[in-house]
Amino acid sequence: MQCRGMAAFASIARLVLLSSLPYPDPLRRRRIRQAARSLITCTRWPGDDATPEDVAELALLRLLWLQRQVRMTSRMRQIEATALLTRACIEVCIAGLYWLYADDPIARMHGNNAKSFRRMMAYIADDDPISPALVADVADSFGGATDLPHLVDMAKIVAAKTEESFATDVYYRLYVPLSTLFAHPSGLSLLRHVKPDDQLAEKPMRVWTIRSAVHTSDACMARLAVAIAERKHRDGAPFVRYANVHIKRSITPVFVMTGRSMVRNVRWSKLPSAYRALVALRRYYDTGQAARDPHPQRKARTKSAFDEILQILGADIPEQQRDLVLDSFVEVLAQPKSPGGSLE
Repeated sequence: MQCRGMAAFASIARLVLLSSLPYPDPLRRRRIRQAARSLITCTRWPGDDATPEDVAELALLRLLWLQRQVRMTSRMRQIEATALLTRACIEVCIAGLYWLYADDPIARMHGNNAKSFRRMMAYIADDDPISPALVADVADSFGGATDLPHLVDMAKIVAAKTEESFATDVYYRLYVPLSTLFAHPSGLSLLRHVKPDDQLAEKPMRVWTIRSAVHTSDACMARLAVAIAERKHRDGAPFVRYANVHIKRSITPVFVMTGRSMVRNVRWSKLPSAYRALVALRRYYDTGQAARDPHPQRKARTKSAFDEILQILGADIPEQQRDLVLDSFVEVLAQPKSPGGSLE
């Protein structure tokens, strides 16, 4: 069992190391981008005759542009802009995959266009000069107003259709923390402007790394390229390798946030207790007991173990933030399938 515990620590150490070390690959990235661009064969937009493949190609075109923007802001060390752009990459990637794998997505897209148009025009549709009836007529030309699925539902649909966890992995492990900590004015986002000594600071605490953002944008572009290449019966292996090597180097903001807290507050004398708790959790999964337990029971036991480990390591995290940390780790680990996000 000692070997298993050491393996778990080695796995965590490897993840931190991979996410921290530089990984320059300009030539390979250029070749992959050129190969991805060659997949976009739609030169003129077909309008109402657009197919799911056309929409996916449009999403890939946007991802190629966003990937370049992420690189640009990362070189300028603009972590906030880089994180928000990376969040957009995840969103476009999952949506692009949804267009390819969902049932009848084009009809829902037209309906969503109608609803979006009505919402955008509502503030000027007051009869002067544009009437609500005119807005409604134009919106009806798009089709009946409908909603697209929430992004998490899109990710689950893609995961079910492809039988691999990339979409749900990047949603739970990356998109949710990025939304909470960067995109939305949530309590946790605002608390980034509070220093450990409770003093306020204009510059927010850094909770993610530039390298993880870059790796994430690269992986998202490559993953959508894989799906499009498969539809076109073209070789997707280079995109698979590229996506895997980069997603493995992307670490969740939750892990960065927790790790920095533990470095400041770790009680070294308690490390053996944390080690034993981790070994016990690893034994629970290795023996197959976790797979036999219902998901709620498996999740509860995993959360209890992680909570114990965080307390032992002295992670000085506010209660709400602790819940986010635990839920993020546990949701990934307690999934029935491996949550690594790699493409099989």
